Amino acid sequence: MFISNLSSKQQSVFLGLAKKLIDSDENIAPEESALLSTIQQQMLADVTSTDVALDTLPTVFDCKKAKASLLLELLGLAHADQEYHSAEKDFINQVATSCGVSSYELQDMESWVVRQLSLVREAAQFMEG
Repeated sequence: MFISNLSSKQQSVFLGLAKKLIDSDENIAPEESALLSTIQQQMLADVTSTDVALDTLPTVFDCKKAKASLLLELLGLAHADQEYHSAEKDFINQVATSCGVSSYELQDMESWVVRQLSLVREAAQFMEG
């Protein structure tokens, strides 16, 4: 939803972080894979997964819009299977801390993501036969 706010380099780093996130609970749910595939379809053509150290994230995601976009997308992935595993939560907390995002702001983002996913599920019910 917010991946288009990120540059090619930021999208590449996001993709590396996203793969680490969905691997963190040692259970890659079909919903996570499907959502990641959808996100990848929205990415720029030259994007490939890039691994970076967490302490370098502030230099890659160097503005509030980029940091929020990164965290909202990661939270969406973590909640895609309706099971926010503690390993996923720890990983996202580390990313947020590295980016200088407060726990309060992260909590607000998570609340928004949960509400948004609930609305998406509700909309899907309208489409069922």
